[in-house]
Amino acid sequence: MAMKIKALVLISFLILLIIGCDYYDDRLVINNESSTNLYVAFSRDTIIGIGENSAFMMPDYFVKAHTKKNVVEPGSKKAWEFFAEKSLNKEIHIFLLTEETVKKHTPSEIVNRRLFEKRIDIMIIDLEKNNWIVSFQK
Repeated sequence: MAMKIKALVLISFLILLIIGCDYYDDRLVINNESSTNLYVAFSRDTIIGIGENSAFMMPDYFVKAHTKKNVVEPGSKKAWEFFAEKSLNKEIHIFLLTEETVKKHTPSEIVNRRLFEKRIDIMIIDLEKNNWIVSFQK
């Protein structure tokens, strides 16, 4: 009887472990080769929308000058592919904003006046060729 209970507990634990795993895709690397700290925003369109980025000052999307950072997209180990598949032209649209811009302006000002430093449109095939590294230099 004790063996059956132990086996049942073990099976239950394994099922919970499998079901409870959160998957994410952290392959995308932003390489900030500039001397400016950056915030990174992503869009499924070539314009950035307030709905997608109500606030740009998110620590997960902050890349210090002269550093690299993996950017996580939750949902799957191929989440960036799914993101691109649902995007305009099947590209990931990456918006780079300086830390100074984000601190001085509201999200709606940034969007309406297009105050981003640079927009990078990239397809999955190009990310794969570049080992998932997107570089920015000023």
